[in-house]
Amino acid sequence: MVRGARKALAVGVAVAVACGLQKHLNFVPGPRHAAPVAAAAASMMMAPAAFADEIGDAAKKLGDASYSFAKEVDWNNGIFLQAPGKFQPLEALKAIDKMIEMGAAADPKLLKDAAEAHHKAIGSISGPNGVTSRADWDAVNAAIGRVVASVPKAKVMAVYDSVNAITDPGVPAYMKSLVNGPDAEKAYQGFLEFKDVVEKNQVATAGAPAVVPSGDKIGEAAKALSDASYPFIKDIDWLSDIYLKPLPGKTAPETLKAIDKMIVMGAKMDGNLLKAAAEAHHKAIGSIDATGVTSAADYEAVNAAIGHLVASVPKTTVMDVYNSMAGVVDSSVPNNLFSKVNPLDAVAAAKGFYTFKDVVDWFSVRKTTGVERLSRWLRAREIAVVGSSGVQSLWRSSCVVVFELDDVMCCRSRGDRGVSLFQLEDYFAGISQDFAEVAPALARRGYFLAVVIRGFHPANREEKSSPSRWWRKEVAEEAKDEFVDGPELARKLIARRCPDALPSFQAISTTQDRKVDGSSLEDAMQQIAKEYRVPARRMVLFTASNAFEQDGQDKTWTGIHVPNPKEGFRHDDYQLPTSLDEGYLTLLPAVLEQAWGFVAKRL
Repeated sequence: MVRGARKALAVGVAVAVACGLQKHLNFVPGPRHAAPVAAAAASMMMAPAAFADEIGDAAKKLGDASYSFAKEVDWNNGIFLQAPGKFQPLEALKAIDKMIEMGAAADPKLLKDAAEAHHKAIGSISGPNGVTSRADWDAVNAAIGRVVASVPKAKVMAVYDSVNAITDPGVPAYMKSLVNGPDAEKAYQGFLEFKDVVEKNQVATAGAPAVVPSGDKIGEAAKALSDASYPFIKDIDWLSDIYLKPLPGKTAPETLKAIDKMIVMGAKMDGNLLKAAAEAHHKAIGSIDATGVTSAADYEAVNAAIGHLVASVPKTTVMDVYNSMAGVVDSSVPNNLFSKVNPLDAVAAAKGFYTFKDVVDWFSVRKTTGVERLSRWLRAREIAVVGSSGVQSLWRSSCVVVFELDDVMCCRSRGDRGVSLFQLEDYFAGISQDFAEVAPALARRGYFLAVVIRGFHPANREEKSSPSRWWRKEVAEEAKDEFVDGPELARKLIARRCPDALPSFQAISTTQDRKVDGSSLEDAMQQIAKEYRVPARRMVLFTASNAFEQDGQDKTWTGIHVPNPKEGFRHDDYQLPTSLDEGYLTLLPAVLEQAWGFVAKRL
């Protein structure tokens, strides 16, 4: 399996391969053309809350057993880009088909969350061996376990059996020879224990099939594309081993960057459409003939499924994948492939593709993202403010967006004395990914950002750090330095996970008690308003307590409830007050009036 998919599957591949148990889990690096499938399948992954704690705890135990082993593996070795032994394309396709079936049966939300976990893990890769952080290692393992638990056991075992059937018998022993044997055995035993926990939480039946779109413009365009390109498809030698070889001149780290973009794109895809595309591919594989070509009807269905899928993703995300792949595909590759087909068929296929692309782009996702929706709602609260140059700016807003630290920005506990220096990385791993996305985006749009921290007071911390009358000042200072809390902790979290947003967090307010009443929180909000010199009505607080949820009328700030403390800030969870959504419409006359005044002065 290519390096990106390998890292995405973490222990499920690495531990099993290295342990050399030929009659158990002989997972191996897969064929090169499996990369897009693996990336798409990974893009939907993670877990329902029903078994979040149990599988998460088991993943941490697996991390204890396997992380030392993981650090010994040279993940940058080009061997992970190669198929082992005599690898037959049609036989490999049978294994890929089982993977696609498993992906189609998995819960779309779990797959999406796991894709995000993999993307985050790729971002923390460091060192000469290309190892992700321990926190992200655990998160990825938990994500994989939760996805597997959302699929009936029979489909999981079908993947295992099909991969085992095409694995060269010498691969496990060779892989084990590259690492410390006892560490590999320890990791494998940890994997077996983890597997038992996952199996305990496994669903009995798969979910309902996807709802397949039909009779629309993309479907019509897919038919036109298929008619134009099917002769070209039949020209291609799909059984050539060229599709199992690494891209020329490209290293594993370079390839991983492109696969990361695929994972990000997969995480943004519509879950039902991704499921439908997997089902279409599975059906198409079933109609493949001896030359490796699917039927014309299934080819058309796959094109339509891909078109709908791409249209569900913002164009910039799609272009990120295109540009990243352009960076790793050597210029000799297209020329080589073109030389092996009928040029006229290739030209007709290319023309059909560009027509199809234009139709898909027209229907490309028009719904606003969470950031855009929030930004639009914030703009509705005010028409214009004075910018740094002293000139009024119509679109720059002086709204202040305030986030609570606990259960909104971060889902990990601070403890009574804060976070130990030794636990900072684990604490940082608990940041809400949507917060990490929205904070830099709002900062770029010119919004003021702030933090409220409940239950922090420096005097209280020092008092708690004095267990007896023998406590010396030097020891107290040393103990205090071992923990980070309050504004310092908030700044470190932002600097670590979304550094671009840090300069915009100029105000961080605290309360002494975590269970504060309305007046205590009001004081904190007023302090932020004073620092930014804005009226309260332009302040929005994302809070984990529904006790502070309020509409934000003329002289009050707006409180928006973030309902799930285990996930923190998520665009899909909170609801913006509808009264202020309506206020956005009142912005239009003012916009037109100012625009007309600008034009009139120049007539």
